[in-house]
Amino acid sequence: MSEITVLDVRNVLATVSLGDVNAIADDESLFEAGVLDSLMMIELVQELEDRFNTRISNRDLTPSNFDTLTGMTRFLAERSAHGPAS
Repeated sequence: MSEITVLDVRNVLATVSLGDVNAIADDESLFEAGVLDSLMMIELVQELEDRFNTRISNRDLTPSNFDTLTGMTRFLAERSAHGPAS
């Protein structure tokens, strides 16, 4: 798979968020900014799994992995490079 970028993740987030994802800094908290909430998170995980052909488990849903665009990009890039953990 090709390299996963912040723009890729931002575009996926835009499909589930009602907020302006283009106004969010890469390292800004998506939850604090109101761009993402717990209900949108469920849909976001499904979209990320589909878009990046991976599986995201509940134990992966940590603030370091999903609170910022940078964190999600890093997590997905590592997942892509090493394959999903079982």
